[in-house]
Amino acid sequence: MEFEYTYRLSSKKDRPILARFALLKQKQTVLDALREKRKNDQVSGRVVEDLPDRIVKTRTALYPFLEQCQNEGKAARYKQDKLMVCGKLYECDFISKKPILVAK
Repeated sequence: MEFEYTYRLSSKKDRPILARFALLKQKQTVLDALREKRKNDQVSGRVVEDLPDRIVKTRTALYPFLEQCQNEGKAARYKQDKLMVCGKLYECDFISKKPILVAK
């Protein structure tokens, strides 16, 4: 596994590790493995991506729709600043505050 850089951030309570992967596929492999271990209670702590504010705001606005889809049993996940539900992409319309289907 190759990293562009890794270092610990200074903090009084805990010392998080910041790592930048050289390859996106390696980053995704690590994130998937840690999320799976966390589901099985094998790891305590958090693993998060450092996303731009634009993407964080969009995901926050799309979150109620994500929850609704998951409660209905649909496969839903974020894809950057969009939401993929059963193979269809949705993005957030900030004017109407509702998700809109993206035309392919």
